Amino acid sequence: MRGASALQDLLRKSPDPSLSVFVVWEPVIWSDLTPPLTSVLMHVSDRRAAQFWDRERLVSAGLLRVIEADEDDSVVWDCVAIYPPGARWGDDPPAPSFIDCPVVEVIEEVGRRLSSPAAAAR
Repeated sequence: MRGASALQDLLRKSPDPSLSVFVVWEPVIWSDLTPPLTSVLMHVSDRRAAQFWDRERLVSAGLLRVIEADEDDSVVWDCVAIYPPGARWGDDPPAPSFIDCPVVEVIEEVGRRLSSPAAAAR
């Protein structure tokens, strides 16, 4: 939940109406058997954010195919990925211009990148 709250704080400070945010929830630990409850989803309440339950970890699997992941990595979670405007997902997602984890530790860098188009593209 700390990552979701950190993301909501960042969105509160970033008024750009063209920003689109996709929050993907997936089962990672034994207690993640069902989609998140409304009380969890409310941690990210910004109107620019859409939230999804990915029971099969399809987004994670796609990201693992396009980023340089360790052989032991089986799931991408608690991460932030930034894509440039116009990025389109096909069978595999495009490579993000930025991806890092965990959210609470990288949220300041995410804020810097979102406030500067040149920095977001790096």
